[in-house]
Amino acid sequence: MATIIVKRGTLRRGATLVAGKSWCKVKGMNDENGKNIKEAGPCTPVEVVGWKLLPEVGDLVLEAPDETVAKKVTESRAEFAQSQQQVQFIDILNAERTQRKTDSPLVEPNPVESSGQVKKLNVIVKTDVNGSLEAILGSISGLPSHKVEVNVIASGVGPLTASELEWAKTASGMILI
Repeated sequence: MATIIVKRGTLRRGATLVAGKSWCKVKGMNDENGKNIKEAGPCTPVEVVGWKLLPEVGDLVLEAPDETVAKKVTESRAEFAQSQQQVQFIDILNAERTQRKTDSPLVEPNPVESSGQVKKLNVIVKTDVNGSLEAILGSISGLPSHKVEVNVIASGVGPLTASELEWAKTASGMILI
């Protein structure tokens, strides 16, 4: 279930929606009082039931002509996000490689490397719900940059994956759960 606000048009039960990397066939809608409704007009907040995955907070919700189009759009967006994440990870590894003071394989890298007075820390953040994830990422971004530079390698909702564990190990990073 996700709460959305209808900006334009009328949302009806049975419509196919796309939001970020998720889609749904609207199985039910509730108004702000929890009452089951069949349609919602502009400026109406509604809880939409039927999502395949929980959309991210702030995702733009659009109506798709059918489920096939919705699936293709979300698959394409997921592939793009994954490729962007891999590019970011490669950039982090390249930056780490140029900052290393020694090339000795006998030296264990420290997750907090010192570059001058600023500490650098690579992290992966995983939580059980979007609200917690946003709060943690907001707190991380609010850390004083003159004392610590936190680089979020990956973040998301759900269980930790094997690839995320490998990324943390390769980037000498920490995992925050």
